[in-house]
Amino acid sequence: MNTQTFSVFAGIDWAEKDHKFDARGPDGSLLAQGTVPHSASGLAKLVGILLPLANGDPAAIAVAVETNHGPVVETCLAYGFAVFSINPKQLDRFRDRFAPAGSKSDELDAYVLADSLRTDMHLFRAVELSDERTLRLRALVSVREDLDRQLRRLANRLRDLLVHNAPGLLELSPAADTPLLWALLEHVDSFPALPRLQVRTVAGILKNRRIRRISAGAVAEALRKPSLIRAPGAPEAAWEQVRYLLPQLRLIHQQVRDCEKLVTEALTVLCANDPDEAQPESPDPDAPQPPSRPTDAEIIRSCPGIGPTIAAALLTEADGAIRKRDLPSLRALCGVAPVTRRSGKSLLVCMRYACRERLRQAVHAWGLGATRCDTRAHEHYTRLRARGYNHNRAVRGVVDRLLAMLIAMLRDNTLYDPAKRIATLA
Repeated sequence: MNTQTFSVFAGIDWAEKDHKFDARGPDGSLLAQGTVPHSASGLAKLVGILLPLANGDPAAIAVAVETNHGPVVETCLAYGFAVFSINPKQLDRFRDRFAPAGSKSDELDAYVLADSLRTDMHLFRAVELSDERTLRLRALVSVREDLDRQLRRLANRLRDLLVHNAPGLLELSPAADTPLLWALLEHVDSFPALPRLQVRTVAGILKNRRIRRISAGAVAEALRKPSLIRAPGAPEAAWEQVRYLLPQLRLIHQQVRDCEKLVTEALTVLCANDPDEAQPESPDPDAPQPPSRPTDAEIIRSCPGIGPTIAAALLTEADGAIRKRDLPSLRALCGVAPVTRRSGKSLLVCMRYACRERLRQAVHAWGLGATRCDTRAHEHYTRLRARGYNHNRAVRGVVDRLLAMLIAMLRDNTLYDPAKRIATLA
């Protein structure tokens, strides 16, 4: 974006209660600065200050901020301002140009944002709001992650109690996070009652849950494994904690399942063609209609090794790079692009840690899944391992090729077809 199209460069140091702002002209002259509260009236006041500086033209105002979401960003975009975000670490480097001694203040940060945007706009990232469907999917993915963390925390607490009082149960579920283990605990009123469970009772529990991978006899034998010797009253105190943990585990587990269904439904909506982008119908009803273009969500879901969770992470965490078909940005966001440090005769290539962690984990799972279900991905993984690369480095190599393939599919608006990949090798 050309800086000549802007006549006002504003920097906003956002905070929870008050926002500091600084507005500069194209020559760096001060136009306005001050503080506005974090409220509807405060943000409206900020807009009222900036608009007259650009003669009422919102398209001539560029705003720099250290985040790419939130009410401040959404308000500026709603009024037609161009919004640019920057990583706080990059801003810290810009600050050194204005305060070599290392001083820092909110007013200084607002000034640094405004002037750096004026001189180095190419280092900022333009912010674009996602559509409503993507925003809903992003919220659902965030809720799902929170629920997973809560479930893991509760399961860990239960596991700590079972290690000393019912170690046999952990042979059935080492992480203490399966409904079968919870059902067994719900059928007794104390730890000493677990070994007394009848085989037919255990068989009924397995039958109700449609579990066939383990027999009732094996479960009963695991329950009879002796526990450690505890101080008088310790098993009873532990059981009281178990009684309160089980309902919480049941509730969070059910919420996780419900959230998974909502994520799948949201993905289905994204896979549907956008009515605003639908192709016009031919005036001749008998003429063959052109095939509808697949959506980005459909193309992503068609890739080998991608399930709903991975697709949701790609669509929500890398929506800008996917929308622009920007492979370098996508590689950097996923943590796949390596970092090269070269100085004189020294050369060091290391893993990228400055990325989006949720996206890194998602594409790592994608790489693992692809090596199991896709022949070419498995062959590439095997070649990398033969060269001496460790497992994680080999998976990143597989993901790197998968991301290039995905961008090519998005550019061509084609779904994944293994026959085309085989044809390129012939």
